This record gives sequence, C-alpha cells and structure tokens, in this order.
Amino acid sequence: MGLTERVREVVRQQFREDERNEVEALLATYGAEGHEQEAERVHLCVLKLAEGDVGKVRELVADAKRDYRDVILWAEYPEQARLDTPEKVGEFNGMLERFGAGFRVPEGAAVPREEAKGEPMNASEQNKRVTRRFVEEVVNTGDVALLPEIVAEGCVETDGKVRVVSGVAGMAEHVRAVRAIYPDLHVTVERQVAEGEWVATVITARGTHAAEWLGMAPTNRMLVFTGVNVDRVVDGKMVEHGGAANMLEPFLTAGALKPVGR
Repeated sequence: MGLTERVREVVRQQFREDERNEVEALLATYGAEGHEQEAERVHLCVLKLAEGDVGKVRELVADAKRDYRDVILWAEYPEQARLDTPEKVGEFNGMLERFGAGFRVPEGAAVPREEAKGEPMNASEQNKRVTRRFVEEVVNTGDVALLPEIVAEGCVETDGKVRVVSGVAGMAEHVRAVRAIYPDLHVTVERQVAEGEWVATVITARGTHAAEWLGMAPTNRMLVFTGVNVDRVVDGKMVEHGGAANMLEPFLTAGALKPVGR
C-alpha cells in the first residue's frame, strides 16, 4: 500500500527535499503487510511524533510494526499514555492487583502534567522496548541466542516473595521449557507502562497445550490466557523478571482441571 497524498503533503511540510525520499520509504514499510492496520493514521501519527527528525521516523515505524496501537496512543492520546495523575496510578495499580502481580507503582510517582508534555520519556521508552524485545524476539520465536543482548547475567526471576538468580542461562532454560509445553506459543503485548526502571506489560498469550505441565496431561487444545509481566531494566538489560498470569480459567475450560466432586 502506497502513501496517501495527505501523508506526502505532511512529509513535504516537515522535511527537507533531500530527506523526503528516505522518509517516504520508511513510512511505506508500515502497511506493506496485510495485518498492518490503519496505515494512513499510523503514518500521520509517526510524522506528528517525529517532528521533522528522520531518525525518530525510523524508530517510530519500528514501534508501529511491533504494535501500531502504541504509536496511535502516544500521538493522539498523550494524557492517557502517561501516569501523570494519582487517579491513573491508582487505576493501574488496581489492574496489577487483579492479576496478583507483586509490584505497585508508588502512590507518589505520578508525573505532573506540566512536566510530562512532549513525547514520552526516552529512558522509559527504551526500557519498554527492551521488555518488548524479550517477548516478541525471544519468547515468541524461541531464539534464546538473543538473550545476552536483553537480559543481565545476574537477572533475578521472582514469584511472589521467592527470588531466584537465573541469569542468561536460566532464562534460556525457562523459555525452552515454556515452548516445549506450548510449541506454537505467541504472546501479544497489549499495553505497557513504565515508571523509572520498572516496566509493566499486559499480555495475551496463545498456545497449544502439547506437553505435561505440573502433572496435567496435554489437552492438545489452544489455550488463551492473560497476564502482566513486571520487569526492572537497568543499563538496557532486564535485571528482574516476574509477574502473574490467569491460568485457572483456560485450564478449566480445556478440561485439564476439574472442580472437586465433578
């Protein structure tokens, strides 16, 4: 799908003549795949956020190809994209609590709106990108060779109050084990919120239950479950990984678990 005349006009307004071909080529890479939705809207959002910077166009198009909704959120709903009020912090903490995540954004962490103008904080976006890479480039593909780029050697995995140093090797083992149970596993990042070093990622996971797990025989059925990953990122790498997932409902639905007495 090519660029619309409306998009080309904005490119002409924002970029020098010697930059326009490159910008148009970058924008055209979004919408080329059949699943990439709302191309014109996404292109305009990218241009709005890039503010005439070719490098930002490149980064934002890559973000859109991972999840176009992020780019639309940042450009069209900047207030909702930030935890800039105590009410938003409370709402997000409520979501974490419903999932049983052992993490809360501090009540005083809201960034006043007058300090939050402009595009999202670079450090927060970089941290979100690291955790998104873990999901999309490692978990979804099983390519554990990428882990040294994403996970620190001393990375800790948390489960409630239990903390285990897993590092790169342990994380690789974890990914392989999960994909052995769900060989076609695909995790979709629904929403991310970052505060300082912490990133919370709301996910939906789909996969065929093809091997025994916790004593439950494989059902060979597609299971869909939701969850929240809670990660801490320092110097561009994950140093802590945890969260919670709603596993009870899909296993009941698939018949892997049965209520007592039935």
